[in-house]
Amino acid sequence: MSLRNLSRPCVLAAIALAPATATAQTPPPATTAAAEASEDTGLGEIVVTAQRRSENQQSVPIAVTAVSGDDAVLLGVSNPQNLTQVVPGFQFQRNSSGAVPFLRGVGTSGSITGNEPSVAIFMDDVYIPSGKGAIFEFNNISSIEALKGPQGTLFGRNATGGVIHIHTKDPSLTEPTIDLNVGYANYDTKSGQLYASVPISDTLAINISAFGTDQSNGWGHNVLTGADVFTDKAWGVRGKVLYKPTTDFSALLSYVHAYRKSDQGMALRVVPGSYGYNNYSPEALGAGFYDAAANFKSIYVNKFDQVSLKLERDFTNATLRSISAYGEIDTTLDVDNDASPTNQIFATVPNWGHTFTQEFQLMSPEHSKLSWIIGAFYMHDTSFYKGISIGTAVAQSSTVPGGNGPGYYNFVQSTQVTNSVSAYAQTTAEILPETNLTIGFRYTLDSRKEQNAHSEIATAAGVPLVQNGVPSASPVFGSTTTFKDVTGRIALDHKFTPDLMAYIAYNRGFKSGVYNLSGYSFSTIAPLPAAQPEKLDAFSVGFKSEWFGHRVRLNAEAFYYDYSNIQVGGTAPPPNIGAILINGGKATIKGIDVDLTVAPTSNLELSASISVLDGKYDTFANGPTYFPLPPNAPIAIPAGCPAGTTYPADSINGAAQRLCNLAGNKTVFTPPFTSTVSAIYKVPTSFGGFDISANWQHGGNYFSDPDNLYLAKQPTYDLVNSSLRWTAPNGNYNIRVFVNNIFGEKYYSYLATATAAGVKYGPSAPRQYGISAGVHF
Repeated sequence: MSLRNLSRPCVLAAIALAPATATAQTPPPATTAAAEASEDTGLGEIVVTAQRRSENQQSVPIAVTAVSGDDAVLLGVSNPQNLTQVVPGFQFQRNSSGAVPFLRGVGTSGSITGNEPSVAIFMDDVYIPSGKGAIFEFNNISSIEALKGPQGTLFGRNATGGVIHIHTKDPSLTEPTIDLNVGYANYDTKSGQLYASVPISDTLAINISAFGTDQSNGWGHNVLTGADVFTDKAWGVRGKVLYKPTTDFSALLSYVHAYRKSDQGMALRVVPGSYGYNNYSPEALGAGFYDAAANFKSIYVNKFDQVSLKLERDFTNATLRSISAYGEIDTTLDVDNDASPTNQIFATVPNWGHTFTQEFQLMSPEHSKLSWIIGAFYMHDTSFYKGISIGTAVAQSSTVPGGNGPGYYNFVQSTQVTNSVSAYAQTTAEILPETNLTIGFRYTLDSRKEQNAHSEIATAAGVPLVQNGVPSASPVFGSTTTFKDVTGRIALDHKFTPDLMAYIAYNRGFKSGVYNLSGYSFSTIAPLPAAQPEKLDAFSVGFKSEWFGHRVRLNAEAFYYDYSNIQVGGTAPPPNIGAILINGGKATIKGIDVDLTVAPTSNLELSASISVLDGKYDTFANGPTYFPLPPNAPIAIPAGCPAGTTYPADSINGAAQRLCNLAGNKTVFTPPFTSTVSAIYKVPTSFGGFDISANWQHGGNYFSDPDNLYLAKQPTYDLVNSSLRWTAPNGNYNIRVFVNNIFGEKYYSYLATATAAGVKYGPSAPRQYGISAGVHF
């Protein structure tokens, strides 16, 4: 599908939503999350769209963390990974070129194209199905919302863990605005941001935003080649056109393009104190935490384009909304698979995804006594994966002699086509004075088709050694599978006072089944089955409250998750080669979140949050279990391994894998305790205003693999960030200085076991500091 094909559904939607004589007032924008304090009102109201409409956060029976655009700037939340600094229990890993978000221990452990994250990412009401599309700087932010727990009713499948919803500024019909910021930071990092909004007439306005960043110096260097590693270059542009001919109709056309070239998030060496492929030690080569010891350059390039059209029409008793979008993500990944000084395998992995979505919503008007929404959603997605591995070492495989030898090519290719349709409805009614009952459901039907899947090993001259599913040698692999499910929500809330609301809720979410596009190899002799859908039943009880004249806000939620059919990725055990994607049984995750915000004065706002989690696998037969080989310290044979299992010995170095019962192990990416504390202090003076901010995040202490291998554990860390911003008395100029990771904590951005290559990691950012200046008119 091309961009021009988007026009047909948009034209049909436009006809249905065509403007007429105004009969209702336009609702307030759904992108406001400001919590500005004043002497009279204390903490300001936070407006969120957790139920696909603008509502006071304190009236919504869902655990939501909202960050305004200005607070995001002051606290250094410039990308999804930084959102962990204000949302405890949220983990955002960068897996090579993609994103691996986890919320309350629920997420997707890989970012292979076609495998959508379990924490759904939305931008301006548009679903972004690829984790790779989520890696770009935020710009012109209005607000960021983190919805915790399954959101399958209103946000659909693959919102099992929750939703991250980013709202950006719409054009203004009343006054022009120009904001320009330029900055410089250590590691020779240059950055710039532009936002401009211009009203063309009383009914037409446009805006444009752009960003660019270039970190020329790496956080470390390659001890073999001397080249910098962990550099980053990115730029993007986003524009909107708003047409509002009457008070009851609006059309918003948006386009975004983002580009990134980087090796940040890539696993370029084994964890400190361990040995990798061919028994190499990074420390013995003089490699520090941010250094690499690979003899090939690893890097990725992401290109993301998306166009969307949002049409909204107010009638007397309802509002009709259409949201159409088409997006393309194109990624090329070059990676040294063994991440070591040894010549073994170098891979090039091009992959892409093309996605069209169409959503219709019919909802009750704002402030209606009976709140309801009815919707329908359609998605068509094509995801393509190709892997080309080039052997550079003496043959290691006994299955195919010479298959990994010098100059030999291992070629893998597969495509997944998805058609997803769903219908949903939700209503909230007052069943008793100050008591509301919310009921919702969603029916989803997914059709997944894998096609043109095959693998081949050939010599440098192109002479095939092994062909599986190759059209010239045998029928290509492929199959079609249908997944369907009903998700739903029931919530009961009661307002004991205007400032105290308590609720109890049940939510079901599911993550669709998916094909293992990267799993084919020369050992594959039949089509790979699709992993079956995950299901999560969530039970929660919580309260939302404000005290002392709205100067103190205290919200809390306790929850219990029954998580089944968990999709788990890994590497196939010998003698097979390739990636596996299996269903890993059941798990129980329980915990509590507490959020406290205090505004003792109009100029000071203090926030503190904690998340306590406990997650364990109840059943997990045949779980991937890795045995580090000497000179790494061995592990005891897990009790869940088959009887008679002895310590594995394989011909390949680094690690060996077996399939064992992992019941009782801790669930992955489930930190037992995380917390954040932040402060924003505004100091007005005769020569301008000063905004002083500080943020502390405590996290870590969780495993990245279900076997709970001691090497694959994120260490406990404490991050402290701070900034100071001066704004001129007329508000037209500002200067900001910042320091992130003040104490230079060393922790991982990505961490996973790669069998022969050992446990590899990509580091998170070290201490960063810089200055920026802005003009605003």
